[in-house]
Amino acid sequence: MRKCIVVAIVSLFGLLISCQPKQGSNYTLSGSVADMSDGDTLYLLSGLSESTRFDTLFVSHGRFHTEGFVEEPSLCFLYSARSQSIISPFFLEPGVIDIDYSSPSGGGSVSGTVMNDALQALNDSVVGYGSEMNAVMTSMHSDSPTKDQQQAALLRLDTLSLRKNQYLYLAAEQNITNELGYAILTYFDDDSFSREQRQSLISQLPASMRSRPRIQEMEQALSEPEGVTTLPDLRLSSSLGNNLSLLEEVGKNPYTIIEFWASWSTAAQKDMPKLSRLYHHYRDRGVGMISISLDLDANDWRRSIERMGPSWLQLCDTKGWEGETAESLHLHAIPHTILVDSSGKVLASGLSADELDVYLEQVLF
Repeated sequence: MRKCIVVAIVSLFGLLISCQPKQGSNYTLSGSVADMSDGDTLYLLSGLSESTRFDTLFVSHGRFHTEGFVEEPSLCFLYSARSQSIISPFFLEPGVIDIDYSSPSGGGSVSGTVMNDALQALNDSVVGYGSEMNAVMTSMHSDSPTKDQQQAALLRLDTLSLRKNQYLYLAAEQNITNELGYAILTYFDDDSFSREQRQSLISQLPASMRSRPRIQEMEQALSEPEGVTTLPDLRLSSSLGNNLSLLEEVGKNPYTIIEFWASWSTAAQKDMPKLSRLYHHYRDRGVGMISISLDLDANDWRRSIERMGPSWLQLCDTKGWEGETAESLHLHAIPHTILVDSSGKVLASGLSADELDVYLEQVLF
């Protein structure tokens, strides 16, 4: 059954390649959102990391609508001024685009144009893998499994993670000459592709895409040493206003998970609940956690942590990508996590929350 689903989605990707919309034409964007009142605003943002706001939409009776002209397809976002969060990624392209975020649970969908239909198929598949992995994790922690059952669950997690990453690579490769392929390559974190796979995808990009700053940053990162072996002794500001030594903080626990993130990173915010569950599950076994934000605006950082309410140490380097944190640790994408021991030795780098869980159970405990 899974094979049939993958084949169907890959067929859709193939259709996308041969049915690109005409350059320079009109678009209509409309949709519905939950928990928003009349007059609430949605900002239309362009770009993945450094977003630019170029339209403001007003909600009326739970719906929004706008029209315009677009030169070429590009990945955009809707940003809710009320919740200060991104509610929907989509491709702004010629045609009629429909976004449905009316579910109280927060789920949503985008449809109506070729690239957005393909994006939704991709998202559905990735979410499906995530749901299966979450179910395995829940059974490991709630059903008092035997050691054999734990090993079987860990093997299942490894298999699901491998399948998800293989699927993403295939989707990126099938679409590497269009904006969907570029979005997969630049949006998904370092855990999704090996260095060799990322280099291969970059080499297949059209020259116009390969010259973009984000790809140039990736190529620079791939030319540098892969991570660090020992944590540098950085001094960073905490959410309580203190200036703290990172090495002193990691020395307080046998092991510490360090998460690098920013308030503008949707992927990082989605990871926070998983990391929270991970922290509360392992903290009594000597695992601490520290989050380090690369927000340039400390107020954005503070508002975000107040909204999410994490219970572990929060630090920030307000110089962002130009700061000592990103430079000394060779950071080029977030979210990113590392696991260190009490001396600051890096034990694992670039693992997702699920992979960290597997590592802690399999290697440390």
